[in-house]
Amino acid sequence: MLKFDFLENERLPDEQIRSGKRYLSKSKAIVVVVLFVLAIVIVGLLCGLLAEKKACHTRYTGVTYPPYATHHQPTQEPTKDIYERTTHLTPTSRPPPISTSQAPLAPWEEPRLPGDLKPIHYELDIQIDIDHRQWFNGTVTVSIRCLRNTNIIIMHSKQLDLIPGSASLEMLSRNGGSVLPRLSKEPWTYLGNQYLVVELDGWLVQGEEYLFKIGFGAELVDQGLVGLFRSSYKTVTGETRYLATTFFAPTNARMAFPCFDEPAMKATYDIAIVHQPDYVAISNMPVMEVENVTVEDGERPWLMSTFQRTKPMSSYTICYVVCDFEKETGVTAGNIEFTIWARKEAMSSVHYALDKGGNILDYYNFYFSTEYPLPKMDTVAIPDYGVGAMENWGLLTFREYYLLYTPGTSSRSDLQHITYVMAHELAHQWFGNLVSFEWWNDLWLKEGFATYAGNIGCDVVQPDWGMTDQFTAKEMFKSLQEDASPSSRPIIVDVFTADDINQQYDVIVYDKAASIIRMIHDFLGEETFRRGLQLYVERYQYGNAVNTDLWNCFTDALNGSTIDVKEVMDTWTLQMGYPTVYVTRDYSLVNPAFSAKQSRFLIDPEANTTTQYDDLGYTWYIPIRYTTKGEANFDSPPLQWLTPNSSGVTTPILGSSADEWLLVNINAYGYYRVNYDEHNWQLLISQLLSNREAIPISNRAELIGDALNLARAGDLDYTIALNLTRYLSDEREYVPWLTATKVLGYINLMLSRASAFGAFQRYMSRLVEPFYRDAGLYNSESNHLQQLARVVAEQEACNYGNRDCITRATSMFASWMRNDSYNTIPPDQKKHVYCTAIAMGGETEWSFAFDKYESTLVASERALLLQSLACAKQPWILSKYLGMITDGVIRSQDADSVLEYVAKNPIGYDLAWRFFQNNWDFFRKTYGSTLFHFADLIKKVTAYFNTELQLRELEDFILQHPDQGTGARAFVQAVQQTKANIRWVRRYREKVHAWLQQENEG
Repeated sequence: MLKFDFLENERLPDEQIRSGKRYLSKSKAIVVVVLFVLAIVIVGLLCGLLAEKKACHTRYTGVTYPPYATHHQPTQEPTKDIYERTTHLTPTSRPPPISTSQAPLAPWEEPRLPGDLKPIHYELDIQIDIDHRQWFNGTVTVSIRCLRNTNIIIMHSKQLDLIPGSASLEMLSRNGGSVLPRLSKEPWTYLGNQYLVVELDGWLVQGEEYLFKIGFGAELVDQGLVGLFRSSYKTVTGETRYLATTFFAPTNARMAFPCFDEPAMKATYDIAIVHQPDYVAISNMPVMEVENVTVEDGERPWLMSTFQRTKPMSSYTICYVVCDFEKETGVTAGNIEFTIWARKEAMSSVHYALDKGGNILDYYNFYFSTEYPLPKMDTVAIPDYGVGAMENWGLLTFREYYLLYTPGTSSRSDLQHITYVMAHELAHQWFGNLVSFEWWNDLWLKEGFATYAGNIGCDVVQPDWGMTDQFTAKEMFKSLQEDASPSSRPIIVDVFTADDINQQYDVIVYDKAASIIRMIHDFLGEETFRRGLQLYVERYQYGNAVNTDLWNCFTDALNGSTIDVKEVMDTWTLQMGYPTVYVTRDYSLVNPAFSAKQSRFLIDPEANTTTQYDDLGYTWYIPIRYTTKGEANFDSPPLQWLTPNSSGVTTPILGSSADEWLLVNINAYGYYRVNYDEHNWQLLISQLLSNREAIPISNRAELIGDALNLARAGDLDYTIALNLTRYLSDEREYVPWLTATKVLGYINLMLSRASAFGAFQRYMSRLVEPFYRDAGLYNSESNHLQQLARVVAEQEACNYGNRDCITRATSMFASWMRNDSYNTIPPDQKKHVYCTAIAMGGETEWSFAFDKYESTLVASERALLLQSLACAKQPWILSKYLGMITDGVIRSQDADSVLEYVAKNPIGYDLAWRFFQNNWDFFRKTYGSTLFHFADLIKKVTAYFNTELQLRELEDFILQHPDQGTGARAFVQAVQQTKANIRWVRRYREKVHAWLQQENEG
């Protein structure tokens, strides 16, 4: 819970309180007068200084803040059934007041809507001028039900010009002869909470319904790629073409039209869009009619596209696109029209997503036992889009890279990204759209489920991709890394402001939430898990839910089991972090038992763990599945619970012996790390060295990740962890190697400018050489995972100086340069070829790649070249590349990526940090209120910091720039990560160096 400190009111004598009067002493009165005069002087000075500026609270000039008006008329409390129908709009669920001072806050000063009014239906009429004025304007008419008497209407509005005189109020129903109030003044906006405020001269009455209408407009520009904005692309002839599109999540619908922009404020929508005749309009529902209309200053008739009425929807899932795209349509087995829209030149790249998308949609109909409720599903490839994709109900919008697959150019990795993102966004049609969360503190209910369900969807259409194993090395690994810091957060936290909400979109709400859902799936079992999801969708469709509702559905699906799902899962969602399960064995027994206990895992045990968040003692309900070498039961291993209030558990292992390894957390379904006694670690390492395939792929990845992270934290001797990596010379699978590149990549980062780096590079080159040699045998006919493995092998070999790899890469790139009209580099090898050739080359190679970046119309090729251009080893080239960010050469959707890529380059990370500092205003303005981008940017440009000097510089920069927007928590994390890096260098660099020297000599 957020805490605020305020001066307490001075205590008054009891008789003054009883009389209702307030008194001041003479001395106090003098002080008040002096302060009052001083305040007048200060205000006068400020008014003079700010006279040239627009009013800060609205874009409609001439409006001033009104005096505070009484909000609620004393009246009988609304009946209980009304509040039950309006979900979160109960008095008890309203946010706590921000102030504890005597005077109550004005209603527009509260961070949440009051809950007095609920929208029922919107009529949205909007004109979008793409070509001439680059402007949009329109009217919105909202049908509102009054839940509690009020004399004020508060909605959301941000950066919109309100049309003077356009606001009106009508009564839709009359109960008991209520009198319709009038607007007492022009609507005005309150910037602090992005509110549109409408004051009335009378009262809206509980139970009545009203019709509120207002006109609005704004520029159609690239405004951070949020709200309603203009995007562009170039045709094959070099002509620039434009389109308009929306991105409303999480709180940006208010930038396109005034609305009740909270997720529980669901309503239906009638949308009509007036647009120029060279364009087509698309929205959530099928188009109902397209007719010619005449507009002011129109040289020829425009078109008005009117759409069918929507289902009850949250405002952030509304979407419309006006473009000149072409389309291709298929019909799913469930008789849903599935359409993909793209620019003309990209239509040959839509077929894969069209096929797989329809199949995934059909499978979700079956899996969730509730059919997709809309008659169509449109997907649009947007050239400039701030995120990978957005799940608008019935109209998915994608960045081109995540939707368009071009055979012969796009790689296997591109193919997997497209499939997964499509599965993720389609899962949202149920989790997020059909069933929505009540407030943003439960964002994980949609993002965690979609992240996990994305793997289920991929498995259906591509069962040979091993997505269950890949989850361990990707989503779970990433969340375990993030959640190991004391600057992490619980999955569920209180949020109120727009920046609070934007910061929710992080690894915790996506990957950790998905990881614990995967863990639930395992300990409940397939049948119970699926039945719980079906109950959840059945009970809350077209409405809103909270986390407790989901837990209750799972408990009901258990049908009498003793497991209380809420009690178990509260320990995983209401406190940050996760445990280490310490496993020790008694080898003196005939059947050695094992004992397990838990403790919170921290990557830096020396860090300050003080936090604003509550905890439950940092203990968890932990499902432990285990097996032994003799049993090797990986399909249905026994389950043992470790509970928060127990000191540990002891479990006999029947039929085992002291020379057999014990493996805990089978298939890595549990969200925790496992640390064994030294003897068991040696048994596991011996098994990996002699026959790695006796241990499942997911557990091989888990053992690598656990061992090296436990060593970083000081919980395991680094010698044991590094000894385990020796088995990698025999490993050929993609998932364990992917994990290894990440944990060993941290050592690479910490040693990159130290004398120990040469020894580390020699060890890694020797370790990866057999993998590189064998992976080279994989050809285009090899399976998907073999192709991904080859990418890792070649990338690591070139990174660590393998001469054959470097020669092949530079040769292939040189061949392309000689005949630039024909690129013979295999798609799956492009990543390491481009990067290696640019790194080993100079200005000629870099300029060639940049020209290709600017000219290609293939989204995946463009994204790959953008990343590869940051591989240059010349500081002046990297500086030139960074300069293209602020010069506007790089698209706004890619500018942050360029800085992040340069920061990953050992030659460039100092340059990236300096550039970020020198251009703070640019990055703060462009990304400081966005999802993902700003936080990721801060983490990437500070990831290598590991000296006291860098720490002081970072802390000084933070103090000098207190307005950090959505980067506030990322800066805290950067400081803690830097301190952890300093600790690692101090404690482990020399020890790791000594091990590497000994290993290389042996």
